[in-house]
Amino acid sequence: MGFLLILMLNFIIDAYLFILLLRFLLHKLGGNWHNPAFQFIIKLTEPVVRMMRRFLPCYQGYDFAVIFPVFLLEISNVFLFLVAKTHGLPRAAGLLVISFSYLGSKVINIYFWSIIIAAIMSWIPALRFSPLGSIVQAIAAPPMQLAKRWVPAIGSIDLSPILLLLLLKVVELIIFQPILIYGLKLAY
Repeated sequence: MGFLLILMLNFIIDAYLFILLLRFLLHKLGGNWHNPAFQFIIKLTEPVVRMMRRFLPCYQGYDFAVIFPVFLLEISNVFLFLVAKTHGLPRAAGLLVISFSYLGSKVINIYFWSIIIAAIMSWIPALRFSPLGSIVQAIAAPPMQLAKRWVPAIGSIDLSPILLLLLLKVVELIIFQPILIYGLKLAY
């Protein structure tokens, strides 16, 4: 029963982390602040960000009032999961490394799924102009435009999303999986 409670708490924390990461990415990528979906994200995250903004300013376009809670929540999430799974306290260094790995994987997954959704939305143009569609486009457009320079369309078929999806998974496997394994060794 306790492990089930921890899993539910992890799910809630992960969902809020996802929303905070979306806020950070949309702020960094120049998302439309008047978009109703973006306004929803801002309203959900504003209490935490407002509290953090007292201590952590924006610096060169990086909103540390969003970044710091993301790290704190991820560390808490990993700590809860590891304690519930192993019934022991992890070392701080391992906890930090594991949290960094998980955050990197989460950012890659946000891009991964945004690219998939953007590719599907390209088949139904009306979806691109919806509030949710413009958020997906804001996240997926920069890497897709970069990939289109390297991978030309074959006829009318654009293969650049496939290249990007493959590249994102390779980055996750080559960079963040070894970091995770190293963090697990450090933790116990």
